[in-house]
Amino acid sequence: MIPLIKQHPKTIVTGQTVKPVVGKVPIAAQVKPVVGKAPIAVPVKPLAGKAPIAVPVKPLAGKAPIAAQFKPKAPIAVPVKPLAGKAPIAVPVKPTTAKLSLLKGIAGEGFHDFKNGIMINDGKGNLDDRNDWLESISVKSGHHIAACYLITPYKEWIYNFQHDCTMNPDFMSWLFDEFVPREEARERLYPFELVESGFTRRQMLDGIKNKRVKYLNKDQREQKKITVNNKGLLIDYRNQVYHTGTEVTLNSGPGWAIFVMDKNNTIYAGSHIPGEYHHSSFLGGNYVSSAGEIAVCNGRLVGITCKSGHYRPSLKNMIYFLNSLNDRHVNLKNIPIQLEWSNQSPPKFYDAHEALKTNGRCVKQLPAPARVF
Repeated sequence: MIPLIKQHPKTIVTGQTVKPVVGKVPIAAQVKPVVGKAPIAVPVKPLAGKAPIAVPVKPLAGKAPIAAQFKPKAPIAVPVKPLAGKAPIAVPVKPTTAKLSLLKGIAGEGFHDFKNGIMINDGKGNLDDRNDWLESISVKSGHHIAACYLITPYKEWIYNFQHDCTMNPDFMSWLFDEFVPREEARERLYPFELVESGFTRRQMLDGIKNKRVKYLNKDQREQKKITVNNKGLLIDYRNQVYHTGTEVTLNSGPGWAIFVMDKNNTIYAGSHIPGEYHHSSFLGGNYVSSAGEIAVCNGRLVGITCKSGHYRPSLKNMIYFLNSLNDRHVNLKNIPIQLEWSNQSPPKFYDAHEALKTNGRCVKQLPAPARVF
């Protein structure tokens, strides 16, 4: 917080000395120097029990000034303000003299150089569109809140921060210390009022206080790993053919699983549980080379979509995924794939084999894949 500058107290000037008003801190008078003479600093006679105020001497031309000694204050942590068109990052800036360490992801160092990768918290788009990166801001326990519950409070916080210098610069502290108590009081009066599209105040508060997105550790991630055998069949961690009949996603429903592929072309897949288990769960929000949904029947690929609200894979990312599958002899002929996300219903599916050969410029459209039971 920038300290306010107060007006100097009035003083009575007699000659070249300053006579302070009773109870006021005296101010050093600047004496007009004689022509050709160096100005003389006039000391101020302190009040009883008060330390004198040091008055710096203005140096003569060509003379080095005397460095004033002062005790520097620690810098105040402030959140990063967004560039135009960029979503701001709600984390304090910590002053440091050391070089920032390179980002280390699940698959080791080098994620910052991963040209084919996409990341959950890249902040592209505006707050009404690209907001899934909010999930990457952890609470004090280290856990993560689904971004859908943070949209409303974050919009309020960032607006107030940009217009109010007294605003708490720590988003998560403000969220639990100020926003939640206030909304709890309102919730008792208006429990079913919509605060965001599809969310009531009660649902939003429940998500903020009680629900956490699970980020897998190394052992848990191994149980979601999908490999490909020499016959081109997808195999789960138990060394059995992978089957999505018991999996489910919010977008495509039963028979589908969400998946990501990392920079080493390792595939991870599992069910989607909104607010608890997302695409970001597999690699802790770090870079992936592709993401979406897959349907698999007894090891054989049935269908692919590019639906991932967190990563939003491009056509390039989906072609990268198809190329990896093709290198491992997975059959892509007549396999429906949704190459680019659209809210159109029903979605458009194309032949995965043709999509790979034409680099996405395919024309052969296929019906939606049959449900896997």
